[in-house]
Parts: sequence; C-alpha cells; structure tokens
Amino acid sequence: MKRTPTPSASRVTMVEPCYSVTMNPTQILQAAILSFILLLDIASSIVSPNLPFGDVNVVVLTDVHSWVGGHGTKEPQQDADYGDILSFFERLKEYSLINGHDTWFVVNGDWIDGTGLATNGDPSKLIPLLEKMPWDALNVGNHELYKKEVITYMTQPGGYVEWWGDRFLTSNIVHTNSMQPMGNPYRMLRGRNSTVLTFAFLYNMKDNDQSVTVKEVESVVKEAWFKEALRGEEYDAILVLAHMGAQDPLLAVILDEIRMQTGSSVPVQFITGHTHKRGYFKNDNVSASFEAGRFLDTVGFCSFPNRATVQAVGSNATNLFKHTFLDANVQVLTDTIGEPKLETENGSDLSTFIARVREEMGLEENIGCVEQFYYTNRSLDDEDSLWAFFRDRVMPSQENRNGLALLGKGSWRYDLPAGVVRLDDAIAVSPFNETLYEWKRIPSEIIVALNETLNGGEHLPYLPLLPNYIMASARPFVAVGDFYDVLTDVFEMPRIQEHLTDLFPEAGPAVRLNDTTTSTIWVNFFRHNWLCRKKESTKKPGLHPFGPSNGTTPRITERDPQLDQFRLVFACVAFFAVVLLASVNVRQRGTLYSATVRQREQHTFDALQEYEGDEGPFQLVNYGIVY
Repeated sequence: MKRTPTPSASRVTMVEPCYSVTMNPTQILQAAILSFILLLDIASSIVSPNLPFGDVNVVVLTDVHSWVGGHGTKEPQQDADYGDILSFFERLKEYSLINGHDTWFVVNGDWIDGTGLATNGDPSKLIPLLEKMPWDALNVGNHELYKKEVITYMTQPGGYVEWWGDRFLTSNIVHTNSMQPMGNPYRMLRGRNSTVLTFAFLYNMKDNDQSVTVKEVESVVKEAWFKEALRGEEYDAILVLAHMGAQDPLLAVILDEIRMQTGSSVPVQFITGHTHKRGYFKNDNVSASFEAGRFLDTVGFCSFPNRATVQAVGSNATNLFKHTFLDANVQVLTDTIGEPKLETENGSDLSTFIARVREEMGLEENIGCVEQFYYTNRSLDDEDSLWAFFRDRVMPSQENRNGLALLGKGSWRYDLPAGVVRLDDAIAVSPFNETLYEWKRIPSEIIVALNETLNGGEHLPYLPLLPNYIMASARPFVAVGDFYDVLTDVFEMPRIQEHLTDLFPEAGPAVRLNDTTTSTIWVNFFRHNWLCRKKESTKKPGLHPFGPSNGTTPRITERDPQLDQFRLVFACVAFFAVVLLASVNVRQRGTLYSATVRQREQHTFDALQEYEGDEGPFQLVNYGIVY
C-alpha cells in the first residue's frame, strides 16, 4: 500500500512567490510623484536662512503695542501674528544650533496701548500671550508706565516681571518707595561663541505714574554698579536695549561711559525704538544703533562681531555690523528661512490662542463700514485724511451740537482700513480710551485765540503734515459772536486749562464727561453709521469692555452668482477627477491581484506535478480539522 503523506513528510515546499512587474506609464508617474514628495520632505528639514549672520545675532521686536494678532487680510503685507514670529524664531534657532551661531531674541518695550487686547489699564488678556514668546531679554517702554494699574499687574507676586526672571531688564527704572530696580539692571547672554553683556534703558521719562521712578540716564551711567559690570564681568560684546530713537543723544551718553570704562575695541550694539521708525546708525567704528519699526510691521535682524574678531580685522570691523528689516509677512518670513513651511507646533498653538482670545473679547465684531482707507499721516486737506474724516463725519454726528473738540494730533494712533470696520479697527484708531473733559460756553473768539496759542510753539516732528492741535466742531464754526462747549482728553486737559484760564478766566475748571471717551466716540459712531453701499454679516458680539451693540440688525451678505457658478464647476471637475483616479487605481489593483493569483496557482501546480511524479496521485486527508 502506498504511504499517505503527512504534512511533515511532504516534499512540497510552500514559498512566497517572487515576481517582477513591468511598470506601465501610469505607475512610473505615480513613482515619480512619490519620489518628489519624499525629496520635498527631506528638503523641508534643511534650513538655509537668507540673513547676514555674524558672531552675535539678534532678532528684534519693538513697539508692538499689542498688535500680536497681526494686521490680517486688510493689510496683507503685515499678516504675520506672534505665532508666525515664534515659528520663525524657532526655525532660526534650530538652524543656529546646528551651524554654531549665537542667535538671541529681544523685545524693546511698548507692548501695550494699540488694540483692544489691552484697554482701560487691564493687560490681563494680553500678558498670557506675551509669555509664550521665548525672549532672551526684555526692555520696558514708556507706555507700560503711564498707569498704576498696569505697573501693579506687572509687578504682582507671580506676575509678568517674575515670569521672566533675570531676562526682564530695567537699568534705570526703580520702585519709588524702595528705590530698588523694577527688574534686573543687566544680564549676561552666554552663547557658544560669545558672551554678551546686556543692559536696558528707557529715555528720561517724566510723565510716568509716581509708583516708579525713571532715573536719568546721565546719572545712572555714573553709578558704581554700571561701572563694575563693565569692568568686572567677562564678556565679548555689549548689547544695549534702549527705548529711544536710533540717534537719540542719550545713546552717546551711554556709549561714552562704556568707552571710558572698556576702551575702544569692545563692540556695542544698540537696539532702539520709541520713534516708530525703521532706522540704522553707525555710532563709531565698532558701534551701531538699530530700530525695527512699530505695530508688528517689522521683524528686525542684526548681527555684529565679538571683541576677538574686532581685534583681528582692525578698522574693517565696522563692516561687520549688519542688519536687515523684514516685513512681518508670512511669505517673507518663509522665504527668509528658506523652507517651504514656516509653521511650527508652538507657533501654530500660539496663533490659535490669539485668535481664541480675540474672538472671546468680541474684537472681530463688525460694527461699521468705510469705503476707503483713511490715514493718520495726511494733511487736513487730503480726502483720505483720518483727521479730516473725524472733523467732517464723526464730530458732526455727536448729539451735543455745540460740541467742539480740541485735541493733540497724536490722539489717533492708527489708520482706518477700507471695508467692514471691526470693533478692534475702531479701537486701534483710538486705543487709550481716555476720559473727555469739557468747558461750557466758551466764546468763539477765545477759541480762535486758544487754537493759535497752542499751535504757535515749536512744531512737533511727529506727523509733520498736521498742526500740533486740531479743532473739530459738531456744527459749522463761526469765528465771531458764537459759543461752544470745548472738549479735550485727559492727556491734553492740563495744558489747555492753563492757556484757557489765561485767555478767559471765567471758563473755570473743566468738567469730566462720564458717558464718552476717546475710544467710545469712534465705536459709537460706527455702530450708528454704515458708510458702505452694501452691508455684510456681523459676527457675534463678545465681552469687550466697550460692550456689544444694542439692537443691531443682522447684516445679510449679498451672494455673487458668477462666483457661485465658478464654485459649482470647480466642485464638479474635482469630483470627476477623484472618480477617474479611483477607477484607474482599482483597475490597477485588480490587474495586479489577478497576476498574483495566477502565479501562485502555477507554483502550486508545478509542485504537485513534481510530487506525483515521485509518489503517485496526491490525496487530501482530513486530520480531524473541522472546516
């Protein structure tokens, strides 16, 4: 009897079939696309920033004034928010670590007073956003020191100052009661290649809140601690954050004392601000000043040599102080980094955080509309002048027909963009929310004389096309024989009171208005005046201090039929493209599966023939397995 084979005795060896497949043109294209994607993925990890690197490199923000959310689609050249800036620095820092560069990140003061994220002396919504930024050194600007509420919030136990620790620098600001520094007087930035001695000064501010004292720069540089830091610390270069202009005379005061203590070979880089400009100035052969704009319109980058490099190259060291101004624009930052993608996880999270806070505060609520841009830096005769818009449209809408505003030209801080006006757009025009004061029934002749007196002094260089003070009446102004109720803000009130008393003693003290501020006068105007031909949908009001609109009628967006047709055609084309590609893919998979089955069947048939040639016909035996 012939032996019945068992599985262990079988000479049939089952192996995975090996086969080669000839690729058709479609498969070749797919492989090429996959290879291209892999190459892009590899390339995305290689950073090659287009920046002038040196021994010491500094990324700079200054005078952001709470524009941490960027300028959005209305000003696309400045569409980067703090999340994008964070992504930029993180990628730059990664490149610097790999390539041995020392790169630092600093902010030079004035982070408040600009948008609705921080109004009425309440920075509680803004500060948590700022604390997400990895700054290595921070300076204080004048705007942080005007209100006691802001100072108290910053300096409370566990607050903003303590959060930053030794990175929060105040070389000439002290608490008035204790005369102890508000922050650290200086810090050492220790990198791979260089150690940088870092100070932070504010200009000689006089109108700050009395809870702090801003010591004069001229006296501070003569103090023992400053000289001891210059003579006793070991460092390769000096960095001075200075909240003052790039050519402010106080910079020379600081530099002269540094030179007196250290000699002429120590590189000194000043990071300046306050004037809201882009600026650069060479102070001497081994010192420069660099100012990087305002309102998050600029990301600054500067580099400079260390002491060893200066000694090695001699007089040519002045050429090693370099800088570049980058528009705060996502594409510009992406191109500068040299990557197809700017976003990092931390940066994306911060952008989301900012957007959520703005939405919760109601800053995205649509409250009005204008059909053109209005600019602060235009003369009163220009049709796109913001001040002319206030004079000709806002003031005539006021209920008090005898009202006449007399305000300093710096009262309105930012341009009004064309299109739908969000709550935050109105606040950005006038972010201080200052109390208004009023003098009743002032003769028009006195008002003319008062206006001439206020504008008769030195013309302020800020906004040079405008007079120092601007007059705007709720009704046509009559220069003789009429009376008006003169309005001004709390900032200008003392000066106007002084001159008005000299001209018209009967005026008496100004009376505070409780129902109107410099911010609400704009917000209320737009809530009641839609100046565009068609209305657009309004967002849900939030919980902002200025409050939601009352009884606002929902605005309906008109649809564009041509745009709808284009969307329909695009959707149909996309659908059929997906169906076609899916059909091709299924057909290819079916063909490949059939070929695989046939090859396996052939392997089994060949093995069976080999067995039967040796053992006879193959019989299948059931070994108790239930099928």
